[in-house]
Amino acid sequence: MSEKKREPFISGEDIKVWRISRQISQKELGSFLGIGRTAVGELEKRGGDQILALALAAVDRGLSPAMVTLADRTAYKQTGDMPIRSKRAGSEDLEASEPRSTSLHG
Repeated sequence: MSEKKREPFISGEDIKVWRISRQISQKELGSFLGIGRTAVGELEKRGGDQILALALAAVDRGLSPAMVTLADRTAYKQTGDMPIRSKRAGSEDLEASEPRSTSLHG
């Protein structure tokens, strides 16, 4: 049985256009993504998945990779395995916590 090749979520050409239009080198983008310059070159040839597209959006917004903080661990210990949301799914006014992120610029 042959496996059907999936189309990339974002094309290699679009990744390259995105990077060059922001004046980011392959080395700089690779550093943010946690990969090497040559791996960025490969992405620019074959394209990437939705996770990569989200990472590029994070770069655009000046976000750094998410890291679990002491406050996150404290909140988790207080709630244990309880769901984050206090009302059942489907309710109009779910109480969800805001996602935490850190900025590259501050």
